[in-house]
Amino acid sequence: MTDLDDPDVNHERAVTRPHHHVPVYASTRYPADASYLDVACDKLRRAAVALDVPPARQADMTALLRRLCRPWGDAPVARPRYWSNVSLEGMPFELSYAWGGGREWELRMSFETLAETPTPEAGLDVCRAFTRRLADEPGAGISRYLAVEDLFVAPTVVGMAPMAHGISWTPGAAPGLKIYLNPNIAGYEHGVARTSEAMERLGLARAWRSVCDGLAELGVAPRPVVVAMDLSAATEARVKIYLPHLEVDAEAIDRQSAVAANHVPGAFAAALRRVTGHTGPAWRKVPVTCLTLVAGDSTAAAATLYVPLNPDLADDAAACAAVSGFVREAGGDPSSYEALLHAIADRPLADSATHNFVSFRPGPRPRFAVYLAPDVYRHPGGAA
Repeated sequence: MTDLDDPDVNHERAVTRPHHHVPVYASTRYPADASYLDVACDKLRRAAVALDVPPARQADMTALLRRLCRPWGDAPVARPRYWSNVSLEGMPFELSYAWGGGREWELRMSFETLAETPTPEAGLDVCRAFTRRLADEPGAGISRYLAVEDLFVAPTVVGMAPMAHGISWTPGAAPGLKIYLNPNIAGYEHGVARTSEAMERLGLARAWRSVCDGLAELGVAPRPVVVAMDLSAATEARVKIYLPHLEVDAEAIDRQSAVAANHVPGAFAAALRRVTGHTGPAWRKVPVTCLTLVAGDSTAAAATLYVPLNPDLADDAAACAAVSGFVREAGGDPSSYEALLHAIADRPLADSATHNFVSFRPGPRPRFAVYLAPDVYRHPGGAA
């Protein structure tokens, strides 16, 4: 068997870019001596302005991001160390915005703490050290992470980003902290077992077994690529498991979402068809389902579909039209997303391609989110 025939290798290629790949700086807004944090904070501030966040809160948001991401974030963005899989273009920051669902909007910044040595193993070490720093943050809790940490480390790192973190802001609430763990860090053949053991330790085994049993009835073996946790001491803190869909058509993806309590038959297939214009299974970038597990539940509380926007849609103008049209048809209002997108754009939308995914959680009050690269890098041979 060649590596091109190996489903594990193809699986990795579908969801990640090699760590040693270095993106090319191509910003039209930021000078070459701007830092990673200068870019990330500017994007965050401009998004917050579009959402009418008071100036004092804007200052608090950017101050927190700078405090948590120093000293590595002060490095010049024009001299990237290596490719980070946190964002579409290799930047170690990605902005996302969620709205709808009968809840307040949520503005998030995900990031990968960078190591001086450009290896995944060094990156894992600095991310683990950073997580321990978060224990001193107000409202944070890392005990649940520490209970499973050994399952998400390895001497030689495989898969996506070795570890990443996120900060989320909602109106009138303290910032939330998140961690993104790589269950395949020791190899894809170990990912399911490590995920299952983690769910056992976290008191979520019953819900995870229900997911695995439901998928098995459809002839599907789960291949988790990310396990995400709220870094909170609250008992209702969530765990999310991300399952990519390689060479599976939209109807099959829809059927698989029936493992979650919020399943709406046909909703995921319709979203994929409306946004991408096709139904697979030959996805240029694979769709992903995120399952939310909550302690005490006997099954997954919710399934959220991540619909890929790049490279299926050539530019941000096309992506915006597709997202806005879909949101309206699904019963949502895209106006705040459109305002935010125009506020953070550095170029005309027809000249940029920053959209990574649009996510969709169906139900009587659907919720949406978009994931947007900072638009500072291009990779050789094509746009970001």
